[in-house]
Amino acid sequence: MANSTTNHKNARKKELSEQRTQWRENNESLEKQKNELGYTNIQLKSFSNEAFIAQEVANTTQSKASAIIEIHNQLKSQKERYRLLWPEDYMVMELNKKHAVVHIDQTYILTEKENALGYKDFGLESPASFRAFYEDEAIRCSDGKMRSKAYIWLKKTTKPKRRKYTGITFDPTVTGHANNLYNIWKGFTRKPKQGSPIKYWAHVKDNICSGNEEHYQHIRKWLAYIFQHPDELTTALVLCGSQGVGKNSFVDPLGELLGPHYVSLSSLNELVSNFNYHLKHAVLIHANEALWGGHKKEMGAMKSMITDKTCIIEGKGKDRISVKNFRHIIMSSNENWPVHIDPDDRRFFVVRVSETHKEDHVYFGLIQNELDNGGYEGLLYDLLHEDISNFNPRQLPHSNESFSIKLRSADSDIRYIYEALNTGSFNIVSEGPTIWQSSLSLDDIYHYYRDWCNESEETAIKKNFFFATFKKRIPSVQKHRPSVDGSRKYMYQLPSLEQARADFCKAFKADPAHIFNSQKGINESL
Repeated sequence: MANSTTNHKNARKKELSEQRTQWRENNESLEKQKNELGYTNIQLKSFSNEAFIAQEVANTTQSKASAIIEIHNQLKSQKERYRLLWPEDYMVMELNKKHAVVHIDQTYILTEKENALGYKDFGLESPASFRAFYEDEAIRCSDGKMRSKAYIWLKKTTKPKRRKYTGITFDPTVTGHANNLYNIWKGFTRKPKQGSPIKYWAHVKDNICSGNEEHYQHIRKWLAYIFQHPDELTTALVLCGSQGVGKNSFVDPLGELLGPHYVSLSSLNELVSNFNYHLKHAVLIHANEALWGGHKKEMGAMKSMITDKTCIIEGKGKDRISVKNFRHIIMSSNENWPVHIDPDDRRFFVVRVSETHKEDHVYFGLIQNELDNGGYEGLLYDLLHEDISNFNPRQLPHSNESFSIKLRSADSDIRYIYEALNTGSFNIVSEGPTIWQSSLSLDDIYHYYRDWCNESEETAIKKNFFFATFKKRIPSVQKHRPSVDGSRKYMYQLPSLEQARADFCKAFKADPAHIFNSQKGINESL
């Protein structure tokens, strides 16, 4: 009985070996036929591709087309025979198309799948979960035994083996996976093609930038910087404007080009939550009506997103993954105070979107029609070929809107100092002289400040904090204590009004010509 079983196994092995030899000979024959047709630089597996076959058949003679189709049909037969002759190898290669083993702090099974938008996504599960999923799926192996797919895929030690990575990275500068790391970057969704989308760029200039050429050039190059150097963090763009003015018509086409690497959020929690697995692919994030300047605590987390070189990806119940930070942020808001900006902050560039085409569906329809008919490819071409050799994304042009928000974000002491410099006198609301004085007592200045706070319904800060700010914002003041009528009071020797304004502007990174003597619009917006 034992000898009979052994003989049967040996006969099966011999038969299997002969069939595999025949399969290899058939493959060599097909390779030879391919080369004789002039395809020496084309891999044989390309003849399994329906699109490739259709293109080649349509552009050749009838006899050659017949030969191409014959190779195609024989390859189909070879593939099915491969599945039967090497069942374990075939099954491993099939599972490798969507599964991989990845080790972070512990070992996970990475499964690739499409998300709701049709883009490639991935999830992480435990090996036990993976085995449970394939528990009811088994194949007959080449030795005649039945084994589960999960068991074979996890245990196979000869090539082809399971896909395996030592970690996860996010690197848009590399195509595909590299250095044994699973790369989240999937590339752009379109191919660049020359043909600029004129209507889209006109919308950016005339509406997003309200016709400001300097702002338009900065934003155009800022966008190009993201596409040409996605691995370099720069600044964030803030769009202020009411609903229906075209903010989404500006941002969404960029998202179309980035595909899975574009994320649109509608709440602040989605942006700054510790559980940020939904942002694992993000190169461009559109925080759409998600912010308000009073969210100071959350703003700290968002500022880190703009400047930190690395970031943590964390899902509930999953290990934290540290990857390079390539997140660029555009914020849209109809709030007058969309974001908290410190006086010396250079992270945010703010523009006020024009109301000219508010709810103009015909106008926005024409932009979309242009994009759908080659405009997306043209937009990608423009962004990849824009000259940014001399562009510094951190060198922001002046924006009245940025200064307005900085002022809105500041405490009452800073707003008072600005009003005093703009008026030309620290005595803004009290009786007395309203001219620029070369010397004032500290008591008088603080008294004027308290009066202004009462008039403006602002909260006054303590005296020592007020003068610390005063000296910081107008550093050229000189403190002295002269004797006047037998008494000695602390006084400030003030610089000229022009020098004081220059000091203030240096602290705010602003231009005196823009923020003084023409402030009616800014004041009204506060």
